[in-house]
Amino acid sequence: MTEPIREPGSPTMGDFLEYRSFHGTLRGPTYAVWAIARTGLGLLFRRKLFWGLYLMGLILFFLYFFGQYLLVWAGSQDLGQSIRVGPFARIPRKELIDNLRTMLKMDGSPPMFHNFFQTQGSIVMVLFALAGAQLVGNDFRFRSFPFYFSKPIGPLHYFLGKGLAAAVLLNLLTTIPALILFFQAWFLGDWSWNVAKMKLLFSILGYGAVLTWGLVPLLLASASGLTRTIPIAMFWIFCFLFLRGISEGLVDRLGYSPNWKTIDLWNDLGLIGSQILGMGPEPKNRNTNPDFGFALGLVLVIPILSLAYLRLRLSKVEVLR
Repeated sequence: MTEPIREPGSPTMGDFLEYRSFHGTLRGPTYAVWAIARTGLGLLFRRKLFWGLYLMGLILFFLYFFGQYLLVWAGSQDLGQSIRVGPFARIPRKELIDNLRTMLKMDGSPPMFHNFFQTQGSIVMVLFALAGAQLVGNDFRFRSFPFYFSKPIGPLHYFLGKGLAAAVLLNLLTTIPALILFFQAWFLGDWSWNVAKMKLLFSILGYGAVLTWGLVPLLLASASGLTRTIPIAMFWIFCFLFLRGISEGLVDRLGYSPNWKTIDLWNDLGLIGSQILGMGPEPKNRNTNPDFGFALGLVLVIPILSLAYLRLRLSKVEVLR
């Protein structure tokens, strides 16, 4: 038999199976952390649902952003005029605007940032339900671990990569918008730097670090055990809403010890964050807040237990046995 005529330049099976050496830069397994995080974020950023939820989460940010600007602008208009309040009283416009900024917490003060962080809890809960299934849950459902561990990396690189992706999502909703509000308040103010402003800037970063430590390991652990979006969403509803209702019922209505409020993790994180911002407890909550040591201990222990559970789940993966 005659061999088939092959056109010049057409590839053969030998061309595909021929060994081709790698000419790029060889890097260690540490770089896999960024690769895992980039892959996880790419899966989320390609979904329209994520961007819809993210824009919903920025509604409060836009409220503070434009509210600060409008109140400063209104305070700079005709400051000598007064506004009638009631049939006899008149209040200078500047004093009224300053009082509104203080009451609405749109003055760039620590209470403003504390309120912003605390109010973002609802959208964080919703977004974590989606992110948990995409980042970790699907790896267990569809057994994607040979894709990761075919390379010379270990569970630690997987932890760090997935944790980095979850931390980016969390801080996109909390710390980064808070920093934008901080610099906006500085821009609209006197443009001066002092010790108080530097302390506030680092306090915002510290608050974001506390949220990252307290929530990201719990996200990875819950997603590894529940894997699907609906069960993960129910878990976060249980943590953010159900436990809060139980703690308030036990303490505020039944008169139990305020330390029962430590079962509300978001309240514990807010209590620690308020201390970082240099704020004391509000007068109305002074007698119902849990002991700071209890809250701090819980925030330290829960992430460690979450990481231990995630390591246990990974030990059952066949490629890691």
